[in-house]
Amino acid sequence: MKNFTILIFFLFVSIKGFTQNPDLFRTWQLTKVTIDNVNYLPEDYGYFPTLDLIDDTNEYFIGFATPWSILCSSNIFGFQSNPNGFLIDQNNLVCLAEVLCQEDPLNSPCGIIYGRHSEMYLEITSLLTYAITQNADDTFSLEINNTEGNSAFYSSELLSNQDLKFSEITLSPNPTSNLLFIASENLEITSLSIFNLSGQKVMEIKEATSEIDVSTLQSGIYFLEITSEKGTVIKKFVKK
Repeated sequence: MKNFTILIFFLFVSIKGFTQNPDLFRTWQLTKVTIDNVNYLPEDYGYFPTLDLIDDTNEYFIGFATPWSILCSSNIFGFQSNPNGFLIDQNNLVCLAEVLCQEDPLNSPCGIIYGRHSEMYLEITSLLTYAITQNADDTFSLEINNTEGNSAFYSSELLSNQDLKFSEITLSPNPTSNLLFIASENLEITSLSIFNLSGQKVMEIKEATSEIDVSTLQSGIYFLEITSEKGTVIKKFVKK
């Protein structure tokens, strides 16, 4: 009975104390991650992890890459304030099968920076706290801390020029209700797959194309996996 009472109290405080901050829900660019008091800077490794925090009509999700997967996603819940924080539903964490760091998921530059970044969130069942700062240039900075004593720092300004695979591909219109057009410069697309927020593959196209009919998809947020001769990249889009 005591544990049950504590749980009810925690949920009550979480729900009552949480004021949704819309600035939290966006794609964030990692600028530094500190693990075991060691700083890891993306520019030192040539790879630039991002973090997706998603509000899908009052269902909340987190998305990030690991050395062994181009995308892991799960629900987030248990929001609270003072300090601001949330929990990750580790029981429903889903990772796509595509390996991100093909050369060496452990010791390569790709493996090191994506590994340290994903360490912030994998198997963390306690509260993640965060702080958002609005900068003078109207961009935002985000700091997230876990109870292991580790921290990750982000910017709302995406450094797409640092990652050619991301900057070469654009989706439009986004959001879309019918057709999704894919624009790429000097990039030959070989196949496309669409995944929902639960990691389920809902569509696959095994041919080169620059448009997808998504009219049969339910409204919500999806991830488009684009495979080309240069590798695989994930893009997020919204189906209205």
